[in-house]
Amino acid sequence: MSEYHFIGGDDKEYGPYSADQIKKFIAENRLNSNTSVKTTGGEWKPASTYPELMSPKGPVTSPPQQKDISAPSHTSEYHFIGGDNKEYGPFSAEQIKRFMAENRLSANTSIKTTGGEWKLASTYPELGFTSPPTGTPMAGQHQQAINAQAAQQKINGPAIFMMVMAIIGIVGNIFNLGLSVFGTGLMGAAAGSSGGGMSDAQQFEMIANLVGGVGGAIIGLIIQGLILFGSIKMKNLQSYGLSITAAILSITCNCCCPIGWGAGIWALVVLVDPKVKAAFN
Repeated sequence: MSEYHFIGGDDKEYGPYSADQIKKFIAENRLNSNTSVKTTGGEWKPASTYPELMSPKGPVTSPPQQKDISAPSHTSEYHFIGGDNKEYGPFSAEQIKRFMAENRLSANTSIKTTGGEWKLASTYPELGFTSPPTGTPMAGQHQQAINAQAAQQKINGPAIFMMVMAIIGIVGNIFNLGLSVFGTGLMGAAAGSSGGGMSDAQQFEMIANLVGGVGGAIIGLIIQGLILFGSIKMKNLQSYGLSITAAILSITCNCCCPIGWGAGIWALVVLVDPKVKAAFN
């Protein structure tokens, strides 16, 4: 039995399909006698040249305009926006139906076919979703999901930049902490080996160096840890206030690292965008 392929209204090839399936598409006005059709391995020809595909009365002289179709619904692949505002897919219609049955998706979920536009799940009858109750703000929820995805794309860059700078800062402060302790130990050992002991001024200097070095390193670790935590929250679109705080700290507490200023300024510019702010949980 021959199998057939056709060119859809989107200029893409679909198939293979049986003769009965092609005849069904023609009956539904999804294809017409002018549609380009070929058998598997054959050449493209108008559907009207295949008698076995046309009605017994022959091809219609003036066929209705072919609908702009994508693949028949059972061959389409779908993507959706999850509860974490991330895109998932592609999935078959059967998989999407299973997610619906498991209450993982709803009629308000944003869904698109591969290469298509985002729409509400309830606008795809082949997926079996039912329309939500009257008065449900479907369009608002749909737009909110799209805005959240755009905000996520904007925030990823500065958030990751700040995370990297914070990790570098943490490593640097750990090094400074060890250096302070080690340096103070060397001073004490040198004074002891001289046999003369340490004067009051030397003892004061050693203690000041120890307290200043260790204290400064610990404060630095706390600040960089806060920046790292805030940038992680920022990347997940959580805790807007903490994200702003982390960005400001990245500018004000990286006095010796202009690159850190850049990370903080970039983050602030993105965070003050009203659409980005609205996307935070």
